[in-house]
Amino acid sequence: MNSYAQRRSRPGYRPSGILRSADRTRSGGRGEVYPALKRYKNIDDDEVEHGEEEHDEGNKALLELLEVDEVGPEEWDEKLEELVPAVTHHADEEERTILNGARKNVAMERRQELGEAFMEERERQLKAGCDAVDIVRRIVSS
Repeated sequence: MNSYAQRRSRPGYRPSGILRSADRTRSGGRGEVYPALKRYKNIDDDEVEHGEEEHDEGNKALLELLEVDEVGPEEWDEKLEELVPAVTHHADEEERTILNGARKNVAMERRQELGEAFMEERERQLKAGCDAVDIVRRIVSS
């Protein structure tokens, strides 16, 4: 058994990467960026909406993983196997389509404003100190 598998099999183990994903999810920055990008005529609204849908799917997969009681059982591994491709596919596609479109079509000043709004909201949410599972659950249900 490799060391990652050994660590995963310990009772109560939650990999720090998953908790960081929960933190990023719960920071809710998408709420500031995606709606703003829909206002630009040279950014494909269908791509933005598709990105929002994939973001929601990733949040649901993350919540399902976080709600598994024990790390190590088959259910936890299955949920992790569902989360990883959902997140990596979304990040890759978002980078290639939505964010590249924004780089080409949104003025640098506006991109900086959106980045600042994203970071401010993320910081506000992270400082709230709420349990990641509860926040991800709220995001998924909204």
